[in-house]
Amino acid sequence: MEENIQTPEVDTAPQDQPEGEATAAAGTTQEAETATGTTPEAGEADNVQQPITIPIQYKHEARELTLEEAQDFAQKGLRYDEIAPTLDKLRFLAAANDKEISEMVDALVESQDKKLYDSIMEECYGDEKLAKRLFEVEKAQRQAKYESARQQETAAEQKAKEDLAKRLADDFVELQEEFPDITEFSGLPQQVVDTAVKKGISLTDAYLRHQHAENKKITAARTAQEGLSITRESRPKELIKKEERLCPSLKTGATVPSPA
Repeated sequence: MEENIQTPEVDTAPQDQPEGEATAAAGTTQEAETATGTTPEAGEADNVQQPITIPIQYKHEARELTLEEAQDFAQKGLRYDEIAPTLDKLRFLAAANDKEISEMVDALVESQDKKLYDSIMEECYGDEKLAKRLFEVEKAQRQAKYESARQQETAAEQKAKEDLAKRLADDFVELQEEFPDITEFSGLPQQVVDTAVKKGISLTDAYLRHQHAENKKITAARTAQEGLSITRESRPKELIKKEERLCPSLKTGATVPSPA
């Protein structure tokens, strides 16, 4: 009588990997896991400088633009002012022909292409095959001219951005010399940066204008409160107390909060 003897299965490690490589791989895996588990300290996260943003209102929607985006919008706005008269003429022609502007432009491009092809066809004495080849070459040359012009515009825009960034950096160094308490660019009021960019003035000039405007607001508020206090003295005390209960800021001696 035969006995079925079961032998336990033994897991064997693959032998196709040398021991040295396996050890190195294990060490690398442990280092990767350790690196993945590390997180920046809270203090370092707090020190990250926040980007400068410029609030705008576009199509009844509030948006926050970065400084670079705001520069792009400003350049596009200036370019629109240049093409506005031409755009009005296109609108007039489109309305006169009962078409949209896009339809007018497409029709104009098609007309120009047909005119070019007919001219080439005439020079080729009716050879359609040769005319088509020359027509495609001419269109490729026109496209190359357009792309070259666009590249020049893009390069000019990029240079304008770089020049503005350098100017603001130099202006900030000058501003720090006058106001050492300002240690970071992000600490400047947004209105200061907006004024410097839009009016093309230095940050120091824009900052002084901002301070002057804020001081005028504080002075006007104090004058108004002093006048209110003088007027209140001649009014019945019961009415004054009732107003103070409804609006505590009307109390005599209340201070006007300073702007941040």
